[in-house]
Amino acid sequence: MDIKFSGLSMIKLFQYLTVTIFVLLFWGCPPPHVTKTSTSQKEIRISFILENSGSMAGFMVGNSQFKENITNLAASIDKFARDTRAKPVLKEVQKKNTPDTTFIDSLVIFFSEQDYSYAGSSAVSNPIASNAHEFNSKIKSGIATEQTSPLDKILHNAIQKNTTGGVSILVSDFVFDDKSQDCGSLLSGIQGRIATVFNEAAVDTNFAVFIYRFESSFIGPYETCNNSSLMRNSKNHPYFIWMMGDRAALELLNKRLESEKDFCPSNVYFFGFGESHLDVDLLMYTNKSGQWSFDKSTYSLLNVRSINDQPLKFTIGIDLSHYPKGLTDSLFLSKNLNVETSGIKVHSSKFVSKDYLKPINPKDEKIFHRFTHFIEVIFNEPDGEFELILSLTNNQTRWFENLSTDNDSNPAELDSGKTFGIKQFISGVESAFNNSGKKKNLFQINLRSE
Repeated sequence: MDIKFSGLSMIKLFQYLTVTIFVLLFWGCPPPHVTKTSTSQKEIRISFILENSGSMAGFMVGNSQFKENITNLAASIDKFARDTRAKPVLKEVQKKNTPDTTFIDSLVIFFSEQDYSYAGSSAVSNPIASNAHEFNSKIKSGIATEQTSPLDKILHNAIQKNTTGGVSILVSDFVFDDKSQDCGSLLSGIQGRIATVFNEAAVDTNFAVFIYRFESSFIGPYETCNNSSLMRNSKNHPYFIWMMGDRAALELLNKRLESEKDFCPSNVYFFGFGESHLDVDLLMYTNKSGQWSFDKSTYSLLNVRSINDQPLKFTIGIDLSHYPKGLTDSLFLSKNLNVETSGIKVHSSKFVSKDYLKPINPKDEKIFHRFTHFIEVIFNEPDGEFELILSLTNNQTRWFENLSTDNDSNPAELDSGKTFGIKQFISGVESAFNNSGKKKNLFQINLRSE
């Protein structure tokens, strides 16, 4: 039997088929996933402050290591700042996923022109140069010094110079001059006075303090706490560089300085870590035992089961590229990794090297190359819900306790590289950060079952 269609019937059939195909293809399908990106810029101003009390004069004699270090520092920071103005530095990328959208927020940083000043008896910063070249010329030729250094006020003013996201760099021997008090009263009050200076700033989660200790030749009079004068000719007299301000900017500056061969502090101490965004993820196919899956949005391990009653194992990657070298040394990491659990028994938790994890499953290659450090965790199959907390204790070497003296009238104390009251100074900063409500750990990762 032959079936014939009229022209009108053919048009209706075509329309019907078109609608049917469209419904079959798209009816009930979710909308396409969208990625939205945004980039914000942060401009950082650097204020370079030289404390120029009389106790600093001995560093200015001859071709001292102090002069060389400070001029190298100023030149390095100036070049880095100019580099960032030409090409801002990508500091942070945060990704957030929703069912239909991925949000990628990026932060780039650049440093504006620096300002250079000195601060003495009045604690007020007075301009000394308009650029790094002029500043370095004055350091090399020597600058005039004043009588005293009210360091609590100098620190306060340095912090206040950059309350909107800048960085202050203070160079000083950190010998506190206060002629109105005897040595005992001055010493007992330093910690409280410095804590008061930093209390407000330390509450800001973006505020950090990086302390560097150096040594240099020193020739000339040294004024002691009890107002006596000692003639010194020392090869290892200590001085300090305190960098204070925006944490992200300090991390970038520190990384740049650590790469400079001329930047070699004897000791370092860092305040302000523990609150920054930490990028973490699990290797899903490498160095793994048992069955489980990972929901990164909630940091949850799902469907956790052992195989043949064997312990389970996973490896978590973390990015510590922004941390100073002293906080990522393998010995420091192994000594200060802690694990807390509820609902499971952990057999071991440890940092492992990238070589330890090789060969890498090809499916893990992207994650593997994204992270600087890895933690392996081995544990028993849980009976039900559980929680696992990995943290890195802020247990930095407290060198300032052994390099502090209560009696700077004793030449032997100064000969051993000690500074009057530096323990109380740094403990004051520590008190402010401890009272700020910030986390005490350098990082903390909370995992749970679901």
